[in-house]
Amino acid sequence: MAVTTRGAVSAAERRSAGERIGALDSAVPDPILAARVTLRGERNPSLERPAHAEGELDVNGRVIRAGVAAPTMTQAISELAAVLERRLRDFGERRERLQRMSSQPQAGEWRHGMLSSD
Repeated sequence: MAVTTRGAVSAAERRSAGERIGALDSAVPDPILAARVTLRGERNPSLERPAHAEGELDVNGRVIRAGVAAPTMTQAISELAAVLERRLRDFGERRERLQRMSSQPQAGEWRHGMLSSD
């Protein structure tokens, strides 16, 4: 897990991001080969959401990405973890659905595109 920072990001926030994103491997059955997180804290007081968090996960060759902005870095890390977890679950469900569709039909089952046995 690689966590890079730019701007106003504390060591505790960096550690928290590594732990939160590292715990996402239970959300998908495939192995997460690599994970990269970028945390960027802007010091501009006029920004409504100065904390930015971006994540990229390599799930057995497929890349899942997300980026969020929030008022605090803690919120940005939590939102990033939630978005990545949702995308990982969607990816796993989609993969499972495609595997079910590509399997051989049961006896008496007809699927779109098959010729009738009559």
